[in-house]
Amino acid sequence: MPSSRRAAALVLVLLARGAGADAAPEATPTPAVEVLIYLDALGNEVKVAPEEAPAQLPPGEGQRQVPKRRAGTKASAARTDRLRGEGGTGVDWFPSKQPGLAPYLSGLAEYGNTASQPGGFIADDPLSRGVQRLKYTLSEYGLYYELAQALQYTSVTHVAPPLHDLGYYSYDFFFKQSLFHFLPTGAAAWISGELYGGAALGAASRRTTPAEALRSITDPAGSLWGFYGIAVAELAWQHSFADGKLVALAGVIDQANYLDVNAYANFSLGQFLNSAFVNSQVLPLTAGNFGLNVQWQPDGDFYAILGVGPNNAAAGAPPWDDVGGDNMSYLLEAGFAPSELAGLGPGAYRLQPCVASVEGTTQGGVGFNFNQQLGRKSPFGVFARLGVGAEKVTDVGGARAQTAAGIVLQSPLHRLGLLGEGQSNFFGLGFVWSQPAESLRPAAHANEYGVELLYFFQITATAFVTPDLQFIIDPADNADLGSSLVFQLPLVTTW
Repeated sequence: MPSSRRAAALVLVLLARGAGADAAPEATPTPAVEVLIYLDALGNEVKVAPEEAPAQLPPGEGQRQVPKRRAGTKASAARTDRLRGEGGTGVDWFPSKQPGLAPYLSGLAEYGNTASQPGGFIADDPLSRGVQRLKYTLSEYGLYYELAQALQYTSVTHVAPPLHDLGYYSYDFFFKQSLFHFLPTGAAAWISGELYGGAALGAASRRTTPAEALRSITDPAGSLWGFYGIAVAELAWQHSFADGKLVALAGVIDQANYLDVNAYANFSLGQFLNSAFVNSQVLPLTAGNFGLNVQWQPDGDFYAILGVGPNNAAAGAPPWDDVGGDNMSYLLEAGFAPSELAGLGPGAYRLQPCVASVEGTTQGGVGFNFNQQLGRKSPFGVFARLGVGAEKVTDVGGARAQTAAGIVLQSPLHRLGLLGEGQSNFFGLGFVWSQPAESLRPAAHANEYGVELLYFFQITATAFVTPDLQFIIDPADNADLGSSLVFQLPLVTTW
């Protein structure tokens, strides 16, 4: 090779080596920032990058964000992964992580640590920030909870003038305190609790409730418990086995926390207000009584729940009040909860045979409960509860036969181009038909009807209003009343 070519080649080699020496070392990939998750009006998970989230939603350093649960839906794999702790040996006492139950059972029992819901009319406020930080902090010690409380105005037409305008405060507080997690098998235990109560605001409100004023089977204000103060609906030992596929509770139990739930109509402090849309009034569901509840989900889409306990204690009464074998409820729920059904998206279908003993007489009944989204990306969802029972078994709930069905639409005003709503806002329309149980007969009307219109509007990350209009026709125990219009305006906070 001529010397000139050798020199040129040497220069090129030196330049290449120099460039390599000056180049920065290969960068280590930056770990992806974990997205934040919350639920829309239909219970679907929505993911958002931390930089796009409201100030109160991202967790602090070393903390993790677990989205809210939605009873009646299946938890996603992403949520279950955030719930689960690491494997290993020994026992983890008062663990910050929950066991990560089977998907449908998780929606019943694992509350998460997120109070804030993005999409409010006021995006950020100091109260929501404080509520969310407290919730993150307490979850590090294994305390998970949900507190819903409401100030409610109610107007009832065609009743005596003092009862036209009523006001109430009500609350429902759920909690799970993790006790231990046996790491080799994944078995875990909690203390499970629910406290509820409220107060009447004004002399007329202390005298009556909307249901008493109308003398109807259904209660237009399902969040009113029929007493004022504080009561224990649940205080039980809860234990999971078989990697979260089997869960058992024993103690004082609110069976409605686990049986007859529905993704779209199940909670009067945030969904439909009428009691028939909260739970079936045919099923002999009990709360504040001693009992046993066993839940089993052997497969991702199928589950079964058995609830057993006395039905004698009235709302607000202690569970040992008049304990005896003459008043017992036995409920079985067999469910199918597919993540996708014929292209419609997620749904759940529940068959509910039951038997109850009332004053020594044992009889049976059956219910059916479903909710279904109408398309994977559809803003519509439908639901229904249907039930029928023999005379005595239905004395517990008050309806011998009942059908309650409806439809929900997510972000309705946004779709009409009227308002940039958040994904938690929804419009609901429901219809209910009821026949009275034996304890309410002879009845003035054999068939009672109701229609409910509801709009959920989120104000802040932790507060919303649910203006509600109901039309009650032929209330069962009121021969003097053909129909009544009930307007309600609850201001609700969820912490």
